[in-house]
Amino acid sequence: MTEPFRKKFENKVGTMLKERIVDGPVEVRGKICANFPAEGFPNLQGLIKSQGIVTRLRRGEQLAELGHPTRRIYFIESGVVAYTRSSQGGRRQVMEFEMAGSCVLPLDDQYDESPCSTEVLSDTEVYMMSVNSFRRLLLTMPAAREAVALHKAQLLGRVFRSFTNSGCRQGPQKIAWLLAYLSARLAPVGTTFSNPIPIRQIDLADAVGVTSVYVNQILRKLEKQQLILLQKGAAQVIDLAGLKAFARSVDRV
Repeated sequence: MTEPFRKKFENKVGTMLKERIVDGPVEVRGKICANFPAEGFPNLQGLIKSQGIVTRLRRGEQLAELGHPTRRIYFIESGVVAYTRSSQGGRRQVMEFEMAGSCVLPLDDQYDESPCSTEVLSDTEVYMMSVNSFRRLLLTMPAAREAVALHKAQLLGRVFRSFTNSGCRQGPQKIAWLLAYLSARLAPVGTTFSNPIPIRQIDLADAVGVTSVYVNQILRKLEKQQLILLQKGAAQVIDLAGLKAFARSVDRV
């Protein structure tokens, strides 16, 4: 990513975050972005699944590449992907995780190049459509276009949530906050139960800017405090309230 482009994009993101487009439903001009608002209209996930082509991907493949135009959109049926970019020091930075049930939309409509890469982190099954096919489909559905724009605004805010949500925390609190955030996203609607978080320690480390060895130490100590349960290649939150309380604390582990 060129430096002028980086500054232009981050200025746009900063403006959006000031407008409180971060987590949860986004309100823009009094309208809530959740599913398509028109009754009987398919939601975004259903639209992509009904029109897309199913394909299987392996860890290391990219859905979008930093600095290049995005040519496809995706619905994740299973697996994990992450929005990533390189920091100014050249370190890989994970900006956001996307898991089963999430959509991956282009973030580069106004810039002709993607502000981040989208990497596959595990064996993943997706439904994909070309961006051009998706746009042509939306032309036949006027009620959907604004809903999609609001959904993308919400996605953009989540991708860059680290600017406001984790920057002021210490390493252990960052990890606890991230696990609580991912656990809440994985919980079935209307429940407090969370599925295991299928994300490797090296990817958690790149999300909070520490080493994987340090992440392992913190995870082990959080498990001893009975906040999480470690499994092979995953972690399950067993005390979400306790984990959130720890994430807000100022004590080091």
